[in-house]
Amino acid sequence: MRPTLTLRKNDPAPEVGPAAAALAANRQRADGLVIELAEKTKIAAAVQAALVDAEAKAAAPGALREQIEQVEAGIQAKQELTGALVDMGPLTALQAQLAIAEREAAGAPRRVLVETKKLEELNKEISQLHAVQRDVQGRIATLGVEALWEDLATKAAALSAARSAYVVAHDAAFATARAIDRVAEETKSGRFANSAAAGALCLPMVEGMKELPYSATEHWQRLETAAVALLREMGLHS
Repeated sequence: MRPTLTLRKNDPAPEVGPAAAALAANRQRADGLVIELAEKTKIAAAVQAALVDAEAKAAAPGALREQIEQVEAGIQAKQELTGALVDMGPLTALQAQLAIAEREAAGAPRRVLVETKKLEELNKEISQLHAVQRDVQGRIATLGVEALWEDLATKAAALSAARSAYVVAHDAAFATARAIDRVAEETKSGRFANSAAAGALCLPMVEGMKELPYSATEHWQRLETAAVALLREMGLHS
């Protein structure tokens, strides 16, 4: 039976060499880092938003006090100039806003410090992850080349084995053809199998593979020997 290069469903999965395994692990690590960085960046964005909110709450009372001071000064100026009653609605509204702002700002300074520390830690972790990511990505090419060489060695071995099997099948076929031709020569039947074509044996070569283990002359001698042995086995040669 001729060897086949296709994998059947029941065939075991090809073994993974150390270089290919290292490349796969490195790529898995690279994918994991992308996910980890995305998660850290998302958390950092949320912390940044919380920090901005805390800073705004901490600053709100001071800004409202300045507005109240301006409104109070305006009211006093009108009263002193005109002696008329002044609408106190805007001042009352600002004072209500200030009361709310002061309650919200009670823990704001502490929250600003906490969120700042959290953001510093997250930025540090993100920087470290980026450094690891650069290292992992920098190793992909090197590991990839080693995995390719490893794969080439495996494929070359399979090709060499297939080539050897082809040579054996080739020799067997042309030995049989030579046996037919020898009988045709002896009986003058004229029915030749053209075994001389074996002298033009040409196999596809791969760079780095060994040449055929024999010359064309040696190849012909091998065919002659095999043909005689076949004829003897069949009782057609003394």
